[in-house]
Amino acid sequence: MADIHKAEPVKIKAKEELLAKQKTAMGVERQNLEIARKDSTEKEGFLNQVQTLAVATKAKAEAEATNAELAAANAKFGETLALLRKDLTNSNSAITAQESKVKGAQAIVSKAETDLEQTKKLTQDAPKLVQEKLKVSKETEANFSKSSAERDTFKDQVTTQQTKADSLLKKYLESLPK
Repeated sequence: MADIHKAEPVKIKAKEELLAKQKTAMGVERQNLEIARKDSTEKEGFLNQVQTLAVATKAKAEAEATNAELAAANAKFGETLALLRKDLTNSNSAITAQESKVKGAQAIVSKAETDLEQTKKLTQDAPKLVQEKLKVSKETEANFSKSSAERDTFKDQVTTQQTKADSLLKKYLESLPK
């Protein structure tokens, strides 16, 4: 029983260390999520700025229909906006993937916390269970000893009666005429 008491704090410490590592990993995933969100917000802001410029360029190109450079710039803005929208979509997909990683890390941390609490509870409950089992064992042993003593007493009585019966039978048989 002393070995159990020595082993439990080691298990608890190991589980606490594992939980701390998992919480750190979850913190890293949360930081990565915040970075991804910030990056996406910046990309969205930049896209809006470029879109404003594209609208202004389109209006200017329509006003100056003979200006080939403005017409070309307007076309390039269309391509640029398409690429920036694709970049923003990819960024939002990265956020979704990172959110999944954070949820996975949270689930792992939650399981580790539950495991640690169960180990602590077992450490607290184990001595009580051992005491209860020892009490039942001692009661059973006492009942067994009592039953054994009663059996031995009865056996002695039977042996005594058997001896008397044998003695009486022998006397009876000797007293019979031959």
